[in-house]
Amino acid sequence: MEPDTTYINTKRPPESPWARMPFFFGALALVLVVGLVLFFTLRAPNEMPENTETVATTTPLRDTYSTITLEAKAAYVLDAATGKMLFALHEEDQLPLASLTKVMTALVAEEHLPSAAPITITEHALASDGETGFKVGESWRLSDLLSLMLVASSNDGAAAVGDAVGNVLSRGTHPMSMVDAMNAKARELALSQTYFLNETGLDINSEQYPGAYGSAKDIAHLFAYALREVPEILEQTREMSLSAMPLSGGNILEVENTNDLAGEIPFLLAGKTGFTDNAGGNLVVAFDAGLNHPIVAVVLGSSRDGRFIDMRALVDASFEAVALNSSTE
Repeated sequence: MEPDTTYINTKRPPESPWARMPFFFGALALVLVVGLVLFFTLRAPNEMPENTETVATTTPLRDTYSTITLEAKAAYVLDAATGKMLFALHEEDQLPLASLTKVMTALVAEEHLPSAAPITITEHALASDGETGFKVGESWRLSDLLSLMLVASSNDGAAAVGDAVGNVLSRGTHPMSMVDAMNAKARELALSQTYFLNETGLDINSEQYPGAYGSAKDIAHLFAYALREVPEILEQTREMSLSAMPLSGGNILEVENTNDLAGEIPFLLAGKTGFTDNAGGNLVVAFDAGLNHPIVAVVLGSSRDGRFIDMRALVDASFEAVALNSSTE
């Protein structure tokens, strides 16, 4: 009987353990890939804030001045608390100052005369353009006269102050005029674009030449200096009107503020207007945009009404800019 060859022909030799290794490693790789996919897909939300925070802190702040359109030839906004510029438009251009000149007039007068010094109104002073209501021979306390001069933009008041300070300076060790002292102060404060030809800012030589020149940046720094060093000379400029009586007695003098925004700007600290045919409409204001956070804004070369429209836009944008900066600190 022939042997059964069926079993012999179909029986396989014992399989080596290494034969199944490729399948093992393939399965292991598949498990790893699936595991990684599930890990990143199901990652908890509370593990993700780092990237979000980084994006937020590197996103630039919105420019709150970008949509402003100004009629003014030049403008400047100074953060007087930090010394930083917030906005600038042709800020170095030398332009006529008109009655912004009177800020320097008041500053120099305060430096050379006591606040209670009596100032006599002369015929020479009353010859200046414009009439405030002063009378020849009246005696005024310097502090009251400066307030009237700045609030009402009084040219005869500025001329009277200039005469009084000039008389004192002419008798000093180094005689000089009132205008000389004003220009010396401008140099001391590094106001490189600023110089004065008179103490009023009125045009001279039949209105052919401006009485003073300066830049928007210079005026902002001058106003910030006055606000910091002698704030008392600017205090009354935040009021809509002012009443005062001369030392010599007589009728009370009442004047209206030439700054139409005196009753409108929130937290107004001080302001001064200027207008001549050569200068156009000028305006400088200081306001508190936060707790002890003064901002000074200047417009030069606008129109009589346009300066107030320009200033409203700058003030609104400045409040918003300070608020945005504060929220990111």
